[in-house]
Amino acid sequence: ASGFYHGAMEAAVVDIPSDVFASQIPSLCKEFTDAERSNRYNCLHGLGHGLVGYYQDQWAPALESCGLLTDSWERSSCAGGVFMQNHVNRDPNLGHKPDFRSDDPQYPCSVVAKEWKASCYMLQGSYFISLYSDVDLGPVADLCRQAGEYQDLCFLGLGNNFSGMNYGRNEQIIGSCAAMG
Repeated sequence: ASGFYHGAMEAAVVDIPSDVFASQIPSLCKEFTDAERSNRYNCLHGLGHGLVGYYQDQWAPALESCGLLTDSWERSSCAGGVFMQNHVNRDPNLGHKPDFRSDDPQYPCSVVAKEWKASCYMLQGSYFISLYSDVDLGPVADLCRQAGEYQDLCFLGLGNNFSGMNYGRNEQIIGSCAAMG
């Protein structure tokens, strides 16, 4: 179900005329009630993915558009999609432009406003793994520790990565987490 919202919202955002774009953002996922919170999250998260596409792979204006949403939960749900799309854009087969800096592995988390840091660090571990591979996890753990007050979220994101990379192989997941020290 979440994949549906990724694609649907990416397609929907592109079709919003620029003269009404800012006024439309806050209402796009409002049809979901509190009882449908997971669908609403997926809609907002997909919106974040779509905003990166709308702004031609630029995460900063996409975050500004997430900022148009009503409350902090909506904004962070959207921001998670923005940062995930930046990571997805690392796939050279997709023809998009990711925005990371080899001289600052914490980037973009190191430069985003405080409101966006938690969402950013939940996904930054994916980039850390790409720098060192999933074999040598010591440097990856060190990079998460450098995230300061966000290091727990960084490690949580790493756990998500390990479970996705090793689906159904519980011992491998546990081993990767244990290697974090």
